[in-house]
Amino acid sequence: RYQNQSMFDQVTSCKTCAPGMAIMHENYTTMPCEKCAPGKYQDDLGDARLAWGCKKCSTGKGSEAGAVTCTLCAPGYFQDLEGIASCKKCPQGYAQPGEGKPFCLPCIKGESQGQAGQSMCVLCNANEFAPNTKELNCTLCPVGQSSLAGSGACQKCTPGRYGQADGKGCADCPTGKYQKQEGKHSCNAIDPGWYGVNGANQIANSDQVQCPAGKSGEGGAAGCERCAVGKFSDEPRMFECKDCPNGYVAYSEGSTQCIPCSVGKFGTSHNTCTECPEGWHRSGDHTNYTECLICPRGKYIEYKGASLCLDCPAGESQGQAGQSMCVL
Repeated sequence: RYQNQSMFDQVTSCKTCAPGMAIMHENYTTMPCEKCAPGKYQDDLGDARLAWGCKKCSTGKGSEAGAVTCTLCAPGYFQDLEGIASCKKCPQGYAQPGEGKPFCLPCIKGESQGQAGQSMCVLCNANEFAPNTKELNCTLCPVGQSSLAGSGACQKCTPGRYGQADGKGCADCPTGKYQKQEGKHSCNAIDPGWYGVNGANQIANSDQVQCPAGKSGEGGAAGCERCAVGKFSDEPRMFECKDCPNGYVAYSEGSTQCIPCSVGKFGTSHNTCTECPEGWHRSGDHTNYTECLICPRGKYIEYKGASLCLDCPAGESQGQAGQSMCVL
């Protein structure tokens, strides 16, 4: 309190300083009240005590001149000193989500903040990363790598996948291609006679293996196909199956070999065995599977598909070759 009337005036009472004001000088009995300076406040009436009547704002707060109370620093701002008028912006790489704080929090790995005075750090998007704390920006993963949102590091594309450009991360190898190594920019075309499979890690198209015998692959195909009827492959890695030669047949799909026409038959067209006609034969000893042998004179065979010729019975004879009967 104070009284600014002279001793000669009749004084009956002292005046009280309003909130936000205080006596600022030692001669407080005659000096008027003054506003508290910025960074200070006074919430009591007539207080002429410490700091000439005004109190310092604590950390995390600030005030204008004549303040009754101090104001909490807003989110994104801080104040680490006492008695300061205003709060400071959190610097780049930092944020503060709360009010009235004496410090800012550094952005953790996987987050960034490129602007000052922010309440939150920004989570890195998928296929971006922030490797250190206090990062100003997130960085795109290199080609051949990817990341989840909020990552502090990127991971290499796994086998069976490849790295896309422009920060698009990893993608599965398309049909007809494979990749067995990590972190690659592209997939390899499956070689002719091979097909893509799950590798040791059970990831699709992370390796290629040979097409087995009985199958073939044209290259770039998702798998191998069984050889069609009349075709065969007798070794792995076949680009295409081979036709059975004349005199040989393959009656089922996926054949690894052709079988010769059976006795009594011959083959002169693809995958077909025909019975030897009457008067002709083919035995197992004759390995030219494309022809039958004519029955010689003195012999005959009366039915198709014979493996041998018969001698004319007693009392009969045959003077011509290739006959189906003998004559009396």
